Amino acid sequence: MSTVVGNVIAGNGKGGVLVDKGVHDSVLSNNLIGLTANGTPAGNGLFGVHIEAGSHRNTIGPGNEIANNGTGIQIRPDGLAPPGPQERPPVRV
Repeated sequence: MSTVVGNVIAGNGKGGVLVDKGVHDSVLSNNLIGLTANGTPAGNGLFGVHIEAGSHRNTIGPGNEIANNGTGIQIRPDGLAPPGPQERPPVRV
């Protein structure tokens, strides 16, 4: 469980935020993702936020500004564990 609040996440070659397998009950809110503190575009290469299968009960928002990235929010629907395919809860975005 993590809380990621009030950050500037910009200019990364691959991506901004990875919500990996097994991550749960985390909150990502009020961040600038792909923008500098003054609003200048500074995108992340592949994605702003990437959510892996097997993460669950995570909240993306409120208050994030996600712009100028290869993909804003990318959700990977395949993966092994945890949890198994029948146990995978919906992702709240």
